[in-house]
Parts: sequence; C-alpha cells; structure tokens
Amino acid sequence: MNINHSLVQTLSWLAVLFCMLAIYLLSAQPAGFSKANSKGIVTRVVDTTVKLTNAISLAICVAYGATEKPSGKMSSPL
Repeated sequence: MNINHSLVQTLSWLAVLFCMLAIYLLSAQPAGFSKANSKGIVTRVVDTTVKLTNAISLAICVAYGATEKPSGKMSSPL
C-alpha cells in the first residue's frame, strides 16, 4: 500500500508540474499565438476524452450484453 500511495503522489506532482510548464510556456507567447495553441490543445483533449468515453461506454455495453449504445443523455433522478 505504501508503494501505491507513493506512486499516486509522484504522478500527481508530475501532473501539477506539467500544468505549470504548459501555463508558463503559453503565457510567454504573444496573445494571438498563445490563443491558437491553447485552442489546439483544448480541442485535442476534448476529442481524446470523447473517444475514450465512447470506447469505455461501448466496452461496458459489450460486457453487459446491451444491444445498442447508450444515448449519453442522463435522466433526472427526480
């Protein structure tokens, strides 16, 4: 358990340092160039997230034998 906690802590700090580096590099550029880079990065992150969540949702459907992919709409609990 101690090794797992150490790994999580190290990976968390690496994520923090990566974000700090990205902010520093983007802020050291002219506004127009920084905006274009930021938009490109955000677009990649969103596209990757959508692909991963669709793949995970499809895997869950296959695992549970669903016949169609979920619509992605969440129903209200009320």
